[in-house]
Amino acid sequence: MTFFDTFVNRYTLDIEIELVTPLHIGVGNQSISPLDSDNAIMRMPDGNAVIPGASLKGVFRSNLEAILRMSGLYVCDSTNSTCGSTSSNSSNKELYQEIEKSCEVCSLFGSQSISSHIYISDAIRRGNPAESFTSTRDGVMIRRDTENAAGGRKYDFEVVNPGTVFVGEILLENVNDYQVGYVLMILDLMNQGFIRLGGKKSAGLGRVNVTFSIQKIDKKSILEESGAIKLSEQAIDSLRLAARNHMAEVII
Repeated sequence: MTFFDTFVNRYTLDIEIELVTPLHIGVGNQSISPLDSDNAIMRMPDGNAVIPGASLKGVFRSNLEAILRMSGLYVCDSTNSTCGSTSSNSSNKELYQEIEKSCEVCSLFGSQSISSHIYISDAIRRGNPAESFTSTRDGVMIRRDTENAAGGRKYDFEVVNPGTVFVGEILLENVNDYQVGYVLMILDLMNQGFIRLGGKKSAGLGRVNVTFSIQKIDKKSILEESGAIKLSEQAIDSLRLAARNHMAEVII
């Protein structure tokens, strides 16, 4: 594992998330205003729609965990005890030994004792907050025992309309090629419709199309004062291949 005491590299992904179907990321509490939806979407202070970076990071992490487990790779149970957990009396040597044994997911996304090598910003809707970009949908609660509608349990919820574009950034620092490939793997699955965002996914919501560009800065670009280098499609494909090869090597 690469630590942060020495700079190795930094990858920046500028991402655009376009909604193929409506998106609902709710605030989690019901409005007291009779004019508002029962479950409104998350917004910035200026009223614009936002996909929180923490939500995006959770999508990336949980899906990578599932993929690596499917592939036979060890992934810790993050709900109970994450990697790198040591007592307060542990020596630096013991701490480093525990960190070196971290699973693939904690090595990238971090844990209670390990700093994350990936940062995902909030993705903010592109456009004027004053413009109309939402609609309201009706829903009804279903009784699980009868699979029929529960009496008097109608509600409505707010969604962001298809075609809306959100803009954000993913930053990876001091990472291996295959770790960047893991991120690309999740983005590819989003574009194929296998990974969706937000709630109400069983009702068809949350399908997105993600476009991105990648810039890389490392020791060579710093010494040559060339600045960040935009990666070609061939270079991006090599990162995807690095992830597949790494998974195959570990399994073998």
